[in-house]
Amino acid sequence: MRAKRTDSNQASIVKDLRELGFQVVVTNLGDDYPDLMVGSKGTWTLIEIKKPDGDFTRGQLEFLADARGPIGYATDTGEAIGLIYGDHLTLGQRIHISQWLIKNPDQQSLSVKKLRKLVNA
Repeated sequence: MRAKRTDSNQASIVKDLRELGFQVVVTNLGDDYPDLMVGSKGTWTLIEIKKPDGDFTRGQLEFLADARGPIGYATDTGEAIGLIYGDHLTLGQRIHISQWLIKNPDQQSLSVKKLRKLVNA
């Protein structure tokens, strides 16, 4: 496992979610595992935190595409709350990510902006 760099907005998102009463586990597992596990009403949601101008690694995209439970990414507290309450990646959106990965085997990253376009197409 390699050390994981934390996005600068993660601490404020974690603080906000905890103040709102959510159980938040900062995973720090590295190797493309999402940054947070957030518990609410018996369900855990996996959340990858990114800065709005950030990039996803290929491994992070593969994890998002392959996940079988509630998962998504957030750039701010509002987006994180949306994920917790059900606005996580749908099967169709995960399929779009998988198709992108297949069509772009040599590309090692994708910007947040481009991923938004991809999953909202």
